[in-house]
Amino acid sequence: MSRPAESEYQSVRNYIQSTRPLCEGEEPRIDCKEDLVTLRRGREYAWLDVTIEHFLRLFRCRVIDYIFRSNETQRKADDDDKSPIYYTRSRIERLVLLIITMTIVALLVVPIYLLYHLTNGIQQGSHTTAVSIGTFLAFTLVFSVIMAFFTSAKRHEILGAAAAYCAVLVVFFGNAQVIVSPGPGT
Repeated sequence: MSRPAESEYQSVRNYIQSTRPLCEGEEPRIDCKEDLVTLRRGREYAWLDVTIEHFLRLFRCRVIDYIFRSNETQRKADDDDKSPIYYTRSRIERLVLLIITMTIVALLVVPIYLLYHLTNGIQQGSHTTAVSIGTFLAFTLVFSVIMAFFTSAKRHEILGAAAAYCAVLVVFFGNAQVIVSPGPGT
């Protein structure tokens, strides 16, 4: 079974310490994180998920509470303003998915746009090829770093995704045609 993330462990620990749900004299035994498991299904939390949740708590307002908290959680929070803040996981995951999707689209569009302008109207030469290879390497590196930090992909999945991403850029560059404007008299 999966181990809880650090934020989940701290959340349960804070809840137990603040509400004291057990009888007098009974102390919960949650001091050892390794003894706990999470029952949550789905993908593991990645760095982006934790960061988004942290920012939501940091910039808490009515709009954020309305969007990211369930109705039941909002009602309980309205009764007690000192209760811990819990946001709905599925809504946070949708926001994370939206951010990742926009980032991946930008990582596809920006280098293709740069390569298009680099190959069109410029005489092909070693300088253009060197700049293009530098563009491939830079954007493949950025893509790999984003995959590593924004998702919980394993190393071999990152390697495969980076290879496929670089292949898309190389195929575009290989198929780009240099547009030579016809001169007068041709």
